[in-house]
Amino acid sequence: MKDISLWSVLILIIIGFINSIILGFYSKEQRGVAALANIRSFIQLSILSLVLAKFAKFDSYLSLFAVLILIVVVAARTVVKRTKGKLVGLKGAIFSVSISVFPNLLLGFLIIGQDQFLRPLFFIPFVGMLVGNSLNGLTLGLNSLSESFSARRDFLIQSIGFGANHKEAILPLMTRALKSGLTPILNTMLVVGIVSIPGMMTGQLIAGQDTFIAAKYQYFILVAIQTTILLGILVVGFMVGHKIKNHPEVLVGENA
Repeated sequence: MKDISLWSVLILIIIGFINSIILGFYSKEQRGVAALANIRSFIQLSILSLVLAKFAKFDSYLSLFAVLILIVVVAARTVVKRTKGKLVGLKGAIFSVSISVFPNLLLGFLIIGQDQFLRPLFFIPFVGMLVGNSLNGLTLGLNSLSESFSARRDFLIQSIGFGANHKEAILPLMTRALKSGLTPILNTMLVVGIVSIPGMMTGQLIAGQDTFIAAKYQYFILVAIQTTILLGILVVGFMVGHKIKNHPEVLVGENA
């Protein structure tokens, strides 16, 4: 595959800054964000390339586990920062992300095989792609759950007062949260291969992989992302229900 020269990268950076200047005519606030995103994305990707090059030389499951923990913790912090309300703290978010990611790692291990799946240059990008693409759905779902919890406290109190258990009381909230969280990935899956060719398949095609093999790998990552979002929201919903059951006073407090 032909390399991209540093001069070409410089041109891309200049184009990115021109985009941010144009954006600034309409939104001064977003101009700075766009300029920062432009330069940070290149720096962060460059650092990632150096890190991956180093990890490729290590044949250690411990190093892969350390990277996995780092990705999960950073993702959990991101979810907490993006989610309104206080339904879940950092520990809860780490637990939720961990539980939602683990089944997909096991699935990858079984489907793809140990030799390939546990190679650093496959495992690390896979986990990053899985967690990164799940963040948007998780955030949307948890925001919906948090907003519903705050807005419908009276409904929850009334439902429990009429004899509903904690699972039955939060079921409408969970339904809404799952719909909000899963809609983006479901929409993607409905048009994939027709309107868009996602990143994993595109990368494999550029690298010269067989087209049907690339399609199967892409389908695997889409199902894994869907599963991660689904499990993540369900785990948080379970924690909220458990919280209501053991500490019903949260229903009358100012914060969840």
